[in-house]
Amino acid sequence: MPQKRTRRILLGIATSLLISNSNAARHHHRQLYQVDESSSAANENSQKSLRARRESFRREEDDIHEQDIESQSRRLRRASKQHQQQKQQRRRTQTLIENLNAKTHKVAVETFYNADPKPNRPLLETTGMRLNKVAQELFLDDEMLGEMLEVTQTQFSVETSFPTPQPFPGSTPSPTRQPTRPPTRPPTPFPTPPPTPGPTVLGGTSSPTKQPTPPPTPPPTGSPTRQPTPPPTPPPTPFPTTAPPTAASICSGITASQRREQLEEICLDLSSISFFSSGTAQSEAFEWLVNGDSAQVCPDNILDIEQRYSLAVLYFATGGDNWNDCSQTTNSPCPSDSTRFLSAVDVCFWFGITCSQQEITGISIDNNNLVGRLPDELSVLGQMVDIDFDGNRFISGTIPASLGTLDNLETLDLDNNILTGTIPNTLFDASLMKALDLDTNNLSGSLSPRFSELSDLQILFLDQNSLVGTLPPEMGTMNQLRFLTLDDNNLSGSVPSFFGSLSGLQLISFFNTGVSGTVPTQLGQLTNLRNLFLHLTDLTGTMPEEICSLVRQDASDTSKNLIQLTADCGGSSPKLECDCCTACF
Repeated sequence: MPQKRTRRILLGIATSLLISNSNAARHHHRQLYQVDESSSAANENSQKSLRARRESFRREEDDIHEQDIESQSRRLRRASKQHQQQKQQRRRTQTLIENLNAKTHKVAVETFYNADPKPNRPLLETTGMRLNKVAQELFLDDEMLGEMLEVTQTQFSVETSFPTPQPFPGSTPSPTRQPTRPPTRPPTPFPTPPPTPGPTVLGGTSSPTKQPTPPPTPPPTGSPTRQPTPPPTPPPTPFPTTAPPTAASICSGITASQRREQLEEICLDLSSISFFSSGTAQSEAFEWLVNGDSAQVCPDNILDIEQRYSLAVLYFATGGDNWNDCSQTTNSPCPSDSTRFLSAVDVCFWFGITCSQQEITGISIDNNNLVGRLPDELSVLGQMVDIDFDGNRFISGTIPASLGTLDNLETLDLDNNILTGTIPNTLFDASLMKALDLDTNNLSGSLSPRFSELSDLQILFLDQNSLVGTLPPEMGTMNQLRFLTLDDNNLSGSVPSFFGSLSGLQLISFFNTGVSGTVPTQLGQLTNLRNLFLHLTDLTGTMPEEICSLVRQDASDTSKNLIQLTADCGGSSPKLECDCCTACF
């Protein structure tokens, strides 16, 4: 019995312990469930908060994007309006400059022809007064007038447009061995208006953005998140950016390769060649037009292609990177980088280029270290009126025969270079030519009878060459001729008597040539003659009285015009007797 009772007591104790342990386990499980449930609720709340924050950020980004679009639209509208105003102002300025060019040229010519020959009245002073009158007629402000006069002073302080009747103050007091040969081209036009201040698209890119990129997003968090944060955006750019170039953004409807093919076909035709040879000026100009030209012209813009390609050929053919001024490299001085050759602006703003109605009418690049040959592509510029490359000293080769196809050409100034060969026969097809200045070269051959076809020619400077032969009698019909220099050539024969019928002649220079015989009395009919140089020749006899009667004996005698008369009349046994000569050799 006692053993059974003991077992019941032990069994009761064990059962009680089991029940107690079971209750504790259930309580523990209940606590664990409550904790897990609480954790799940907190996690769900965190997810809701995260979604809410993301939605808030998205709405803020949308608001910022809409504001940015509206801001860009307003800026684009303002920029478009400003661009239109600038275009209108450019057209008005271009018209004004064209009017000014015409009036200034007229002023310079009229001033010379009407100038008092006294030394105390220089051409610059008279021209300055006339320009003031022109400025009043054109309603120019004081600032623009000041720029005009500054340019005019620069031009006239170095050279005059035509031979002056007397030396300006400061010139040498005694005559030099040979007379000074002033340039013959008309005054160069004044600078064209500056380019617009808006941004220039470089490298064929599309229009720049109106504001910098948005600021970067926050960096990734320190501890891991359920989803990785996006990487930070690049830092903001300091200036507006441009979109990457695409074929469609350059020329609508064609790819980059199609654009190249079409430009190649056009440029080959302009150069009259079948393919581009590597290393030639034409090849370099084409590659620049396709890849290097920031303007990125399209094949349908024929005028821009013709003008940019032709000038690029000129640049590469004459060592443009070594020009003294305004080469495409920034190591040469230039009034503005936008006026440099091969810049992205319109060619009408390039250094030395003059335009009318957006077409090139003049090139004036003198004393600028051009080295090489003048290319035939200049003849592509069909509206060309004035060509001036004088004083470069290293332009070689022959005069391009194609220049004769320029129907509007009036001035060709190529003096002081190293040109060789003969004067091209085709040049006499330029029937509007008024000034032909080819002195100080190595030209050879004889004077063509076709000079008479240049019926409007007023200025003919051929001195310091290697020309031979006599003057053709056909030149006796050149009634507009006013200035003729043939000195320092191997000419022969006599001084033509037909000069006496060319009543407009003001300058005749035969010194240091092989002309012989006597001085024709017919020269005494030239009442407008100011300078007659006959020294260092084989002329003999006596200076005709008819010529001596033209010589001005003193400055107050304005009824006579001949102020310089030279001959070989020096020494005890002169070759030519002359009591009225102003200088004897």
